[in-house]
Amino acid sequence: MPNQFEGMGGDVEVLEFSERGPRLAVRPYTHTDNYWQVYFDTNRMIVDVLCSNGFPVPRIPVAMADPSAN
Repeated sequence: MPNQFEGMGGDVEVLEFSERGPRLAVRPYTHTDNYWQVYFDTNRMIVDVLCSNGFPVPRIPVAMADPSAN
């Protein structure tokens, strides 16, 4: 990835597990001058990898009440 420090892979940790799936913390290593570029590139890469491997979009089902059922 451009502007990530050479030879330093990012850290990936699981923050929590929820009904939507695991929540990850991803920390790429970069100089502060390039932080936002690397941050957004990292998020884009995560989405691309998950989508290309068939991971579903997390959803919470919502049941709508039938107002005519009263």
